Amino acid sequence: MQAENLSKIVEASSKSLALLATVCVGFSVIYDFGYLYGLGLSLREVPTSFSDHLRSAIIWLPSSAIFVVFEFFIAFYFSKRDAITAQKNNITPSQKDAIDNIATGFGASVNVLLWVLMGDRFIWAGALGMGMFVMLFAFMVKTNIPTAYQSAFMYAALAILGACVLFGMAETNATSLLDEKVEDELVLKNKDATQTIKGRVLRRFERSLIIVNEQRIISIINPDDLVRVNFHRERNGNTGLLCKYLGKACPQDSNKTGDKAEVLKPQK
Repeated sequence: MQAENLSKIVEASSKSLALLATVCVGFSVIYDFGYLYGLGLSLREVPTSFSDHLRSAIIWLPSSAIFVVFEFFIAFYFSKRDAITAQKNNITPSQKDAIDNIATGFGASVNVLLWVLMGDRFIWAGALGMGMFVMLFAFMVKTNIPTAYQSAFMYAALAILGACVLFGMAETNATSLLDEKVEDELVLKNKDATQTIKGRVLRRFERSLIIVNEQRIISIINPDDLVRVNFHRERNGNTGLLCKYLGKACPQDSNKTGDKAEVLKPQK
């Protein structure tokens, strides 16, 4: 009996891991799509592979995990507060659901309207608004779905919401990189010689490399054509509040903070 239960647990665990891996790859494709969209590119123009999308999870998973935990606590707080308020004001569960749906619909409409009026500068708001509309639709039709499928239906709606948020986050990350000052030096192969340009590596894939030069021109090159990157960075170390505001207890070695350092890093 124990062996049979152990076998069921192992089988369920393997299925869960396979499903989790599939979901992660799917989210990674959404992230890469949003990132390339922010650069004015598409998946059709940039050669990618399965391993590229799998590695993308390393980029979005940490920040997404923090976001999910934060949103969980926020939702938990507001749900408890709303429950107490509803009890004090004698609001029935159906009335509370109607109020929540109206609030969600209003928030979704404002986000989508921001995108429509302001353009792609607020595409993150439009993506979030579309995800909120999906959740609103899911909550409204949930009771009309057989009980056995309600959980799967809500998980699917949450996945769509997560994909929308991930798309907006990726697009914002890409556009923020384009707004930064280009100070690095890229050494590229040029026939039998090399060429040095001011630029930045935006994204590395297995079969393609996306770079931007000082004129904000984006290029897709072969990874083997990049010989070296000379990074010019200012290390903004934390000197402490006493040093920052009072000039006290500052580090003795000024080279440890604030000075520029050039790092030669082979890229192959």
